[in-house]
Amino acid sequence: MNFSLPCRQKLLTKLFPHPPPPPEPENIEQDNTIPVFSFSTSPVTQTEILDSIKQLQPKKSTDFNGISMFFLKKVINSIIKPFHHIVHLSLLTGIVPSQLKIAKVVPIFKSGDQTLLDNYRPISLLSNFSKILEKVVGNRLTTHLENNELLSPSQFGFRKGRSTVHPLVHFMNSVSTALNKKHHSIAIFCDLRKAFDTVDHGILLKKLKKLGIGGVELEWFRNYLCDRKQFVFIEGNCSPLLSILLGVPQGSILGPLLFLFYINDLPLASELPSFLFADDTMLLKSGPNINELTDLVNAEFQKIVQYFRANKLALHPNKTQFLLFTHSQAAKENPPEIYINNNDVGTLQDPSKLIAIPNINAKSSVPAVKFLGIFIDPALNFKYHVEKMTRKLATALFFMRNAKHFLNVESMRSLYYSIFHSVVVYGIHVWSSTANTNLQGIIF
Repeated sequence: MNFSLPCRQKLLTKLFPHPPPPPEPENIEQDNTIPVFSFSTSPVTQTEILDSIKQLQPKKSTDFNGISMFFLKKVINSIIKPFHHIVHLSLLTGIVPSQLKIAKVVPIFKSGDQTLLDNYRPISLLSNFSKILEKVVGNRLTTHLENNELLSPSQFGFRKGRSTVHPLVHFMNSVSTALNKKHHSIAIFCDLRKAFDTVDHGILLKKLKKLGIGGVELEWFRNYLCDRKQFVFIEGNCSPLLSILLGVPQGSILGPLLFLFYINDLPLASELPSFLFADDTMLLKSGPNINELTDLVNAEFQKIVQYFRANKLALHPNKTQFLLFTHSQAAKENPPEIYINNNDVGTLQDPSKLIAIPNINAKSSVPAVKFLGIFIDPALNFKYHVEKMTRKLATALFFMRNAKHFLNVESMRSLYYSIFHSVVVYGIHVWSSTANTNLQGIIF
């Protein structure tokens, strides 16, 4: 969506010339055993920029300047020389141009009462020139992370060769192995409140420094995070420009990567094995004695809660849930209690700071926990997941039956793969272990 030049100029005049930057990470020294991340050892080239823009989707949504990525891809060869100069200077000086740090937020109505803000999904549209710059830096940062094995093996999000299915398969193998030994397993599914929006810039910069990013490169990331602004755009009207003081930029290329840095040390905070996909976190522990297992899980989960608190991340007490996997009928009838313990580890424990999290079982209104798109039930029979999937497929078939009257074969094939086939194959490595009787609704 486009809006007038005076509107854009009015917004630009509201930019603060010298905003307070995030604090410098002085308290943590750079680890000399980790290779240094550097821009200068390999100066950016025009070819690198052109390769980076090829990796971006040709979306037609417009940014603050009314420019779309679809348009940029058409004209990039004509402007590559001056744009290369800007990118080169940015990496050389550690400064990101302020015009590249403005986000246009477009609220998209979901459903329900149109007067309620909660019924709108905010879509953040960043500068498309910024996305190209971020892609250049992101490619280099990813290479630094993967080549030096800096990311925790527990983290599966936004990594090449890994998908949402990988942590689910590892989880299934762990629980199945425990059940075969007649052990009990407790899985905690953590729900973080707006995790990407609450990232503390000072803490993030300290973690970047510890993982080999210093000097001009660290200053570039510090400058990238500071003085970011956004405004809301509705039907040609724009709101006043407001500063963004926390979080990684929504809709950005670097945001997900920076969040991986931010939460990378979570598995070190506790003995509980973790399965991470960005901010989606599941903790799992198994053992032969249910009472000892419960005590251990509560003690270790307290460390995780303290880690979240120290990193200014907040758990949602009602949406954080746990499952008990066991063959013991006694354990099922008297399930353990797991708490979000907001007391500091090693201090006098105040019972008022204990919040019991829901135990999801066959008697719950929703008898499964949704993790990375798969509904996991305590019996691991995936009956509930298959039922939900069957309803989705029925809806897809309805649309396909109606669409066949006015779509050609090629379009029908695309529609099938997008709304039907994708639903069937997702997570099939996991849910296909369900009983044949549960599959009757999707067997044709």
